[in-house]
Amino acid sequence: MNAQPPTQSARIQHTTGMAYLGVLLMVLLLTLTGLTFIATVRISSMATAGRLDAIQADYLAESAANHALWRLLNEESLEYHIAQDRDDSEQDGDVSVPYGATLELGQRYYVGLRFLKVAIPQGETVNAARVLFTASIDDNGPTWLTIYGEDSNSAGAFDDDDSDLSGRSRTDEDVPWSVPQWQRDTAYETPDLSPIIQEIVDRPGWSAGNDIVLLFRTSWWGGRRRAYARDSGMTPAMLSVSYGDQHPTSPTNYTMHALAGGRYGYKIRRPSPITFGTVATVGAKGKSVAQQSYVADILARETPAFVTLDKISKTGEADKSLATWSHTIGDGTNRLLVVCGSVHDTQTLTNLTYGGISLVQHGTTSGGERHVTMWYLVDPPVGTHDVSATFNMSTHFRLAAVSFFGVDPSTPVDSLVANTGTGTQVSLSVASSVGCLALGTIAGTKLSGPVAPASGQTDLWSDAGGDEAWGAGSTEAGSATVNMGWTLDASCGWAAAGVNINPAR
Repeated sequence: MNAQPPTQSARIQHTTGMAYLGVLLMVLLLTLTGLTFIATVRISSMATAGRLDAIQADYLAESAANHALWRLLNEESLEYHIAQDRDDSEQDGDVSVPYGATLELGQRYYVGLRFLKVAIPQGETVNAARVLFTASIDDNGPTWLTIYGEDSNSAGAFDDDDSDLSGRSRTDEDVPWSVPQWQRDTAYETPDLSPIIQEIVDRPGWSAGNDIVLLFRTSWWGGRRRAYARDSGMTPAMLSVSYGDQHPTSPTNYTMHALAGGRYGYKIRRPSPITFGTVATVGAKGKSVAQQSYVADILARETPAFVTLDKISKTGEADKSLATWSHTIGDGTNRLLVVCGSVHDTQTLTNLTYGGISLVQHGTTSGGERHVTMWYLVDPPVGTHDVSATFNMSTHFRLAAVSFFGVDPSTPVDSLVANTGTGTQVSLSVASSVGCLALGTIAGTKLSGPVAPASGQTDLWSDAGGDEAWGAGSTEAGSATVNMGWTLDASCGWAAAGVNINPAR
């Protein structure tokens, strides 16, 4: 076999010793730190059997280990987590259920997952793709699924319309999955889904950064596998995909070990925020070489932190100086309450309380005869309480109360970002990052039709308040920069304000 050499960044040292013991000690150390493991096994073909002497067999085992390492260096995957509550959904019969803490694979007619901003160029070769679920409970009944993709250039958000999942156009490619037994809080991978992803990115209308939906249809009723959904606040589903000639960019040290029984392998550590240990081993059995090399990637990392949406409530009045409405906050951890919205002209909101506790005013921005205001409260009390808003004089307003879980209590929100303009297109850029959640709200003249938020945003509200105030609000999953936008049904002067909400670490 002609093995391909490692990249030039690899520094290879031939050593002897108990490599397996070293790996076990490394795994034990990482386990004791309380980190979560995600383990994958890749199998690469290599030269086989029939060699006349053990020396030749040992040589081929070493060469195959080099080949396994080369594959590892040239197959780096991208990861996409379910980022918004409405991006995992279920369909029970004809009824679609886009909210829930658990995904019941095999029990529901369909389970849908939507992954945002998948950065695969159009027509690029997809090397591998898998979805990773984390089991929410022990399950062991026979469970068979068929996995499809939505056959579209960029898949739209899930909703509660009847047959939302089954009514979507499906890819020609599908992948069957006989699901193994699950244990709670353990991660499980699907089979390789690259044929499905390949069909989607080969569409003429596909562009890097578009959204992908995967559909999991129950093939046989009897068993089920329950996984954490985005709403649970636990680790949601993740899509791992590699394509083209991707290469790791961080410097790496590689050490080859000659193992007992003619086996060879690499122990690898990457100096990065993520601890990465890899063992690529190939064995010689007697005078023959094993037919396959196994590359096990052991990634130890903290469970991803995400901000999650709890509840929304709203009010809108005309010619009032006081507004009171009820809002219910669930029993989640690291809670945050944000009250924001539209107020007519120069009248101002002077005091805001929830259950008698004062909120902090985060800022305002004006656009013509309307302005946007935003307030917040860290660790609001659980349960149903009144939100009370006091204005300096009678006015028209549209306000919404939005509560969240998983928010950093010390720095819950970043500075207010604002923009104003005139026309039908509203835009707002919020600096953010993965795990965060961007919240944007806008104000304008009362309009006759609905407001359309841009793709990737979760629409929270869009209503008029009396005759002179109109407002809308949306959230979007965090990335380096979240470019939020709304399309109005008529041109008017508008104001927009947004904030990045930070996750608890």
